Amino acid sequence: MQPIVNVFKLKVAEGELEEFFRIGKTNFTQSIAQEEGTLAMYLAEDAKEQGFYVIEVYRDCMAYQEHIESAHFADFATFAQEFIPEKEGIALIPQVLLEKERLIQEEDLSKLSMSLTVVRIKESMERPFQNELFETLHQEMQARESGVLYVGRVADSPNTWYIMDIFRTGHSLVAPFLENKAYFEEMIKRELSPIALVNKGNVVYPLIEKEL
Repeated sequence: MQPIVNVFKLKVAEGELEEFFRIGKTNFTQSIAQEEGTLAMYLAEDAKEQGFYVIEVYRDCMAYQEHIESAHFADFATFAQEFIPEKEGIALIPQVLLEKERLIQEEDLSKLSMSLTVVRIKESMERPFQNELFETLHQEMQARESGVLYVGRVADSPNTWYIMDIFRTGHSLVAPFLENKAYFEEMIKRELSPIALVNKGNVVYPLIEKEL
């Protein structure tokens, strides 16, 4: 079954950030520890937009259902209902899910860089864009020893793609590729500040599996 990938954009009520971080991190750590099908959960701040991003990955729809029925998620949902006045959810159709390392709650986040890029592809360039992106990943991923890379199409807008990159060395695999503006009608790149990053690690979604 196809993995579930969700991106949420949030704004938290003034004065509630400390509780947001506390209850959010508890939800993350308990989800990863107790739910076999919850594969990754990331929280990062977008200082420019004065908001937050949450990215979640689940093995399949059954795993997602298990998560939203859990007690720890219920606690977060109760908080969100009152103290997260702005929330936008984006469902992605995953194209690449690659975790070269496991990230845990105690990770030293100062060593990590994180970006989230949204691109709108010109209709005539969708296939060339996809082919070159996957070729780039085939060629370079072997050399990368750490990090996380996700690529997905927006479910209800197929020519809009989200690309999330977490890396340690200062070298982003996708940054040089994204310099080719000929593919894009629009590009928005967010440099995010990681707050809580947890995953189970060792995830390789099939499109590039044979090359690893």
